[in-house]
Amino acid sequence: MKKSIRILIIFSLLIFPSCRKTQDKQDASINSEEIIDSTVVRINHDTLSISKINELEGYYKKTQKELLGGIVIIKNTRDLVNIAEPILFSIYGKKNIVSERPYSAKLIGDYWEMSGSLHTSLGGTFFIVIDRKTCEIVRLFHGK
Repeated sequence: MKKSIRILIIFSLLIFPSCRKTQDKQDASINSEEIIDSTVVRINHDTLSISKINELEGYYKKTQKELLGGIVIIKNTRDLVNIAEPILFSIYGKKNIVSERPYSAKLIGDYWEMSGSLHTSLGGTFFIVIDRKTCEIVRLFHGK
Protein backbone atom coordinates (compact mmCIF):
# COMPACT_ATOMS: atom_id res chain seq x y z
CA MET A 1 0.00 0.00 0.00
CA LYS A 2 2.76 2.43 1.00
CA LYS A 3 4.70 1.51 -2.11
CA SER A 4 1.79 2.32 -4.42
CA ILE A 5 1.24 5.68 -2.69
CA ARG A 6 4.93 6.54 -3.10
CA ILE A 7 4.79 5.60 -6.77
CA LEU A 8 1.69 7.77 -7.23
CA ILE A 9 3.36 10.76 -5.53
CA ILE A 10 6.54 10.42 -7.57
CA PHE A 11 4.53 10.03 -10.77
CA SER A 12 2.44 13.13 -10.04
CA LEU A 13 5.58 15.17 -9.26
CA LEU A 14 7.05 14.15 -12.58
CA ILE A 15 3.92 14.87 -14.59
CA PHE A 16 2.80 18.25 -13.19
CA PRO A 17 6.07 20.17 -13.74
CA SER A 18 6.16 19.03 -17.37
CA CYS A 19 2.60 20.31 -17.86
CA ARG A 20 3.64 23.69 -16.51
CA LYS A 21 6.59 23.87 -18.91
CA THR A 22 4.39 23.29 -21.96
CA GLN A 23 2.01 26.04 -20.77
CA ASP A 24 4.97 28.45 -20.41
CA LYS A 25 6.05 27.63 -23.98
CA GLN A 26 2.55 28.35 -25.30
CA ASP A 27 2.41 31.67 -23.42
CA ALA A 28 5.85 32.68 -24.68
CA SER A 29 4.80 32.27 -28.33
CA ILE A 30 2.16 35.01 -27.94
CA ASN A 31 4.00 38.31 -27.89
CA SER A 32 1.32 40.99 -28.04
CA GLU A 33 -2.38 41.72 -27.90
CA GLU A 34 -4.62 44.17 -29.71
CA ILE A 35 -8.08 45.21 -28.68
CA ILE A 36 -10.53 45.37 -31.58
CA ASP A 37 -14.24 45.96 -30.92
CA SER A 38 -13.85 44.94 -27.25
CA THR A 39 -12.36 41.61 -28.34
CA VAL A 40 -8.80 40.69 -27.47
CA VAL A 41 -6.89 39.44 -30.48
CA ARG A 42 -3.58 37.78 -29.84
CA ILE A 43 -0.93 38.16 -32.51
CA ASN A 44 1.87 35.69 -32.97
CA HIS A 45 4.97 37.44 -34.29
CA ASP A 46 6.82 34.42 -35.63
CA THR A 47 9.11 35.13 -38.52
CA LEU A 48 7.99 33.72 -41.84
CA SER A 49 10.21 33.09 -44.79
CA ILE A 50 9.63 35.13 -47.94
CA SER A 51 8.49 32.03 -49.82
CA LYS A 52 5.90 31.25 -47.12
CA ILE A 53 4.59 34.83 -47.25
CA ASN A 54 4.29 34.65 -51.05
CA GLU A 55 2.47 31.31 -50.77
CA LEU A 56 -0.03 32.76 -48.27
CA GLU A 57 -0.60 35.84 -50.43
CA GLY A 58 -1.33 33.52 -53.35
CA TYR A 59 -4.04 31.77 -51.33
CA TYR A 60 -5.62 35.06 -50.32
CA LYS A 61 -5.82 36.19 -53.94
CA LYS A 62 -7.57 33.02 -55.08
CA THR A 63 -11.34 32.88 -55.09
CA GLN A 64 -13.26 30.46 -52.91
CA LYS A 65 -14.21 28.40 -55.96
CA GLU A 66 -10.55 27.97 -56.91
CA LEU A 67 -9.57 26.95 -53.38
CA LEU A 68 -12.40 24.44 -52.95
CA GLY A 69 -11.97 22.97 -56.42
CA GLY A 70 -15.68 22.47 -57.04
CA ILE A 71 -16.34 20.40 -53.92
CA VAL A 72 -20.00 20.43 -52.94
CA ILE A 73 -20.30 21.45 -49.30
CA ILE A 74 -24.09 21.63 -48.94
CA LYS A 75 -25.16 18.21 -50.21
CA ASN A 76 -28.67 17.93 -48.81
CA THR A 77 -31.43 19.87 -47.07
CA ARG A 78 -30.20 18.86 -43.60
CA ASP A 79 -26.83 20.53 -44.33
CA LEU A 80 -28.67 23.54 -45.75
CA VAL A 81 -30.76 23.98 -42.61
CA ASN A 82 -27.69 23.53 -40.36
CA ILE A 83 -25.89 26.32 -42.23
CA ALA A 84 -28.81 28.70 -42.84
CA GLU A 85 -30.61 28.58 -39.48
CA PRO A 86 -27.84 30.15 -37.33
CA ILE A 87 -27.50 32.97 -39.85
CA LEU A 88 -31.25 33.55 -39.94
CA PHE A 89 -31.53 33.32 -36.14
CA SER A 90 -28.89 36.01 -35.67
CA ILE A 91 -30.55 38.40 -38.13
CA TYR A 92 -34.29 37.85 -37.66
CA GLY A 93 -34.47 36.17 -34.25
CA LYS A 94 -34.82 32.50 -33.39
CA LYS A 95 -38.47 32.72 -32.36
CA ASN A 96 -39.44 34.37 -35.65
CA ILE A 97 -37.58 31.86 -37.87
CA VAL A 98 -38.71 28.77 -35.91
CA SER A 99 -42.32 29.94 -36.31
CA GLU A 100 -41.83 29.69 -40.09
CA ARG A 101 -41.18 25.94 -40.02
CA PRO A 102 -41.51 23.74 -42.04
CA TYR A 103 -39.11 25.26 -44.53
CA SER A 104 -39.25 24.68 -48.24
CA ALA A 105 -35.99 24.18 -50.11
CA LYS A 106 -35.03 23.44 -53.68
CA LEU A 107 -31.79 23.09 -55.57
CA ILE A 108 -31.47 25.14 -58.75
CA GLY A 109 -28.13 24.60 -60.46
CA ASP A 110 -25.48 25.25 -57.81
CA TYR A 111 -27.78 27.29 -55.59
CA TRP A 112 -30.05 26.24 -52.75
CA GLU A 113 -33.19 28.33 -52.31
CA MET A 114 -34.83 28.08 -48.91
CA SER A 115 -37.87 29.89 -47.56
CA GLY A 116 -40.18 29.73 -44.57
CA SER A 117 -43.86 28.81 -44.46
CA LEU A 118 -46.49 31.47 -43.80
CA HIS A 119 -48.92 30.32 -41.09
CA THR A 120 -50.85 33.55 -40.50
CA SER A 121 -52.21 36.24 -42.74
CA LEU A 122 -49.93 38.81 -41.09
CA GLY A 123 -46.20 39.03 -41.72
CA GLY A 124 -43.91 37.43 -44.25
CA THR A 125 -41.28 34.77 -44.50
CA PHE A 126 -37.54 34.67 -45.03
CA PHE A 127 -35.94 33.79 -48.35
CA ILE A 128 -32.29 32.81 -48.65
CA VAL A 129 -30.19 31.65 -51.59
CA ILE A 130 -26.87 29.93 -50.80
CA ASP A 131 -24.18 28.66 -53.19
CA ARG A 132 -23.83 24.94 -52.47
CA LYS A 133 -20.09 24.88 -53.28
CA THR A 134 -18.87 27.96 -51.41
CA CYS A 135 -21.68 28.50 -48.85
CA GLU A 136 -21.84 32.10 -50.04
CA ILE A 137 -25.14 33.85 -49.34
CA VAL A 138 -26.29 35.14 -52.71
CA ARG A 139 -29.62 36.64 -51.58
CA LEU A 140 -31.34 37.11 -48.25
CA PHE A 141 -34.48 38.97 -47.27
CA HIS A 142 -37.59 38.72 -45.15
CA GLY A 143 -41.03 39.72 -46.38
CA LYS A 144 -43.38 41.99 -44.45
